[in-house]
Amino acid sequence: MGHVQQQHGGAGTLMLRALARFPERLALADERQSLSYGATLALLGRYQAALAQRGARAGDGLALLSSNRVECWLVQALASLSGLRFT
Repeated sequence: MGHVQQQHGGAGTLMLRALARFPERLALADERQSLSYGATLALLGRYQAALAQRGARAGDGLALLSSNRVECWLVQALASLSGLRFT
């Protein structure tokens, strides 16, 4: 399932399977960009690596203040997949 490491099962497992299974389908879009499932999976892996490199671990908190953008959903999904608390 890409390079994304998952801490917990459940909905995250279903999301990663769908992203890997249908890489060409449209996953997310806002007024600035649109991402396929495959591109979304790749970005989740990059974001996860960046947070891990900065020392983020399961149980840590993650906050985000953003308008309604693709990146906001990516960070929320990543928090769930990585066992981070999102606020």
